[in-house]
Amino acid sequence: MNDQTIYVVGHRQPDTDCVASAIAYAAYKKALGFDAVPAVQGQLNPETRFLLKKFGFEEPELLDDARVRLDQMELDSPISISEDTSLLEAVRTMDENGREALAVTDGEWRIRGWVSRSDISRLSLTDTLTSASLLKDTPASFFARAVNGVIVYDDSLMELNGKVSIVTAATKKSLRSYEVKNRIVIVGNEEKVQEQLIEKGAGLLIVVWAKKIDSDVLEAARACHCPVIISGCGATNTSRYIFLAPPVSMIMQTTVTSFYGREFADDALKKSSRTRFRTFPVVNADKRLTGYATRYHLMNYRNRRLILVDHNEFSQSVPSVERAEILEVIDHHRIRDFSTPGPIHLRNETVGATTTIIATMYRENGMTIPPALAGLMLGGILSCTLNLQSPLTTERDIRTCNILAALADLDLEDFAREMFSVSWDLEGKTAETLLNLYARYYDFGEYRVRLARVLIPDRSFMTQDPERIQEELEEYTRDHRLDFCALVFVSILDNGCIYFLAGSRAAWAAEVLPVKDVGDHSMTEGVGAFFMQTVPALQESFVRNS
Repeated sequence: MNDQTIYVVGHRQPDTDCVASAIAYAAYKKALGFDAVPAVQGQLNPETRFLLKKFGFEEPELLDDARVRLDQMELDSPISISEDTSLLEAVRTMDENGREALAVTDGEWRIRGWVSRSDISRLSLTDTLTSASLLKDTPASFFARAVNGVIVYDDSLMELNGKVSIVTAATKKSLRSYEVKNRIVIVGNEEKVQEQLIEKGAGLLIVVWAKKIDSDVLEAARACHCPVIISGCGATNTSRYIFLAPPVSMIMQTTVTSFYGREFADDALKKSSRTRFRTFPVVNADKRLTGYATRYHLMNYRNRRLILVDHNEFSQSVPSVERAEILEVIDHHRIRDFSTPGPIHLRNETVGATTTIIATMYRENGMTIPPALAGLMLGGILSCTLNLQSPLTTERDIRTCNILAALADLDLEDFAREMFSVSWDLEGKTAETLLNLYARYYDFGEYRVRLARVLIPDRSFMTQDPERIQEELEEYTRDHRLDFCALVFVSILDNGCIYFLAGSRAAWAAEVLPVKDVGDHSMTEGVGAFFMQTVPALQESFVRNS
C-alpha cells in the first residue's frame, strides 16, 4: 500500500452487486490512471464466489478498517545490532543508515535492548568514572576492534580498573611519576618504555605507530598478564575510540517501547506522545523486528482513501470510515447518515443495482468492458434485482443486462438459471451461518437490528424444519443482544419470500412486513426490494412504537 492507493469497497456482508461494483469501478479508475484496488468487508457468499471463479477474478482484498496499520506503512528498514556490537560500531551503523537509535536483537531478530545516539553521546559528557566502570569489564578484543588494531598478546588474567593513561615521550626517571597500575595505557613505539610500563603494572598496553612488538616486551607482558595491542590509528583517535570500545550490552536499555505491526498508526501516535523517544521498533506477532516507526512517520501518516460503492451509510461502511478520506460514492440506496468534510463526487441514481450505474459510466466515457468483467457485472445486476423481478428494477437495468450479456456472449435466461441454482445449497447451514454470511447491521436509534436476505431458486431448497430455523434465530438474537433480527428467504422462481423474525421488537417489524404475525413462515407473494424498501418501513415503525 502507498499513500495514493484508492480502495473501492462495498457495504458490510458483501453481496454480488457490491463486489461486482467494487471490481468494475476499480478497473474503471485504473484505466483512468489511478492506483485503485477493489476490496470487501467480509466473507463472500456462495453466489459471489461462483461468479468470481466462473469469470476468472480473484477475491478482492479484505478491508477491515479505514485506519492504517503500521505494517501497511513505509517504515524504516529493520537494521539492528547484536549485544556484542561495540559502541563505536553502533555509532558507525547509525551514521551509515541515517538512524538516531537501533534495536539490539538476538539471532532470531527478537529485541533484547535499545541504544540511541544520545545514550552513547552521554558517556563523553559525564564524569570519567562512568566510562571507567564500562572499560574495566571490556575484553581486550573489543579494544582492538575499536582502534582497528591487532592483539599481539592476550591474557585471560587481565585486570583493568577502567582508567586511561596516555604516555608520551618518557624516560626511566619520568616514568616514576606515572600511575599505571591496572590502567589502559596508550604508548608510543619505545620498547624500553613499553617494558617498564608493563612492569609497573599496566593492565592493557595499546601501542601506536608500531608495526611489531619486541620480544622482551612480550615476555614482560606474559609475566605480568598484560595484553598488548598494536593500534591501527594515531594517538588522538586511539584515545578517542577506546572509550567507545565497550559492547552495547553494557549500556542498552532493556525496557523498550515498541509497537506491533498490526497496531493502528493513530494509536501508536498517542502512545508515542507519552514518551521522550523519537524512534520506535515495530515487531510482528512473533515479536521479531520488522522495521522502525519514527515520529515523522506517525505524525504524517495518511489514513485510507476510499470510494464507497453500493452504500453510503457509515453504519454499513468500513469501521472508522469517518477517519478515512472519502473520494467518491456510487450508490443506488437512500442517503442517510453520510457526511464528509469537503465536497466529493457523489452519484446516486434510482436504478435496481449499483453495477448498472457503473456500466453506464463505462459507456458514457467510451470505455470498453471486457467480456469477463461484463459477465461479472451482469451477475451483479441480476442478483440485486432478483433476476429483474424486483419492483425497483428499471428499464435501464434491463437494457444494461442485455448489453452486458451480449458483451459476455451469454444467454441471459440460461445464465440466470445457472447463477441462481448452482451455488445455493442450504443443506446443513444453520441460521447463524446464514446470518454471518448475509446479515446487514442497522441502528434504529437505540435499537440494534440485523437483517439477512438469502436468495434461493425455489422453495425446494428449504430443506430444514422451519421451527428449527426459528429456534436458531431466536438463540442468535439473544446471544448478540439484538432488539430485532430477520432472516428472509427469497425464492426467485416462486416470486415470493419466507420470513423468520425474532427479538423483543419483532412485533413492531411484523406491522410493516407482509406476514400475518411473528410466527408466520408461509410463502408471501412478491420478492420485493428487501433492503431498499424494508429498511425505511422498519425504521418508521420503530420510531412510531418507541
